[in-house]
Amino acid sequence: MADDAGLAALLEEPREQLAEMLLLAAHVLTEAMETPRLCEALYVMAHVPATEDPLLRGAVALWERLSRAPKILVCADGPASGFAGGAAWRDKLRDALGVPSSAVVLVGGAQYQGADGEPVLNSATEAPPVVRWCRENGVAHLTVVAHHFHILRSYLGFVTAAREAPGLHVSPYAVAALSRDARHTHSQGTLTSTLPELVESEIAKCFAYRNLARPGEARAITMARYAGGAGGRVKQRAGPR
Repeated sequence: MADDAGLAALLEEPREQLAEMLLLAAHVLTEAMETPRLCEALYVMAHVPATEDPLLRGAVALWERLSRAPKILVCADGPASGFAGGAAWRDKLRDALGVPSSAVVLVGGAQYQGADGEPVLNSATEAPPVVRWCRENGVAHLTVVAHHFHILRSYLGFVTAAREAPGLHVSPYAVAALSRDARHTHSQGTLTSTLPELVESEIAKCFAYRNLARPGEARAITMARYAGGAGGRVKQRAGPR
């Protein structure tokens, strides 16, 4: 579980922000268990090879439920980050999971830059190139697919980046496929943790990473999306061609 220092750091956050995060997490985790109502593209969050297989299979199962209409987006970064690389995922989707190459789009690559200008891949750098691609290709409804422990921070990252794309609605979808008892590799392959440890560390990161939207802002965006009908059951739009 999270160490005492992590708990202490959370308790330093303003009470209203903790309350907003509790409400946001409840909405995100509930919605993430449902098939999205509107979806033109799926973005599959990059993960290390040890955890990629259940994530890709979960994404393909969702794509099948959506009548194979959305594009499947994966990041175009290479293996230096601990991620197998977009080309490897595209080949796996095609050869092992039956997804035609025409349905898979590699997004990002050299656009993943850290503060020092060096290439870097993490949850914060993944979102902006995907949001730009959606804006350039007329996508209004994007679903972010991630492991269940990672979905809240993934959603926060995309909600933050989507500030630059008015009209883009971001929905979460979680794949629950990791064992609670085993240790799992994460953080670009540099760390291993149990699932309970991952869950608690992700909550702490949502506050600690100040480049993410604050919980109150993200909750307001989420509630506005619900109120605007993006969460209602209406006709599914075809994905970009």
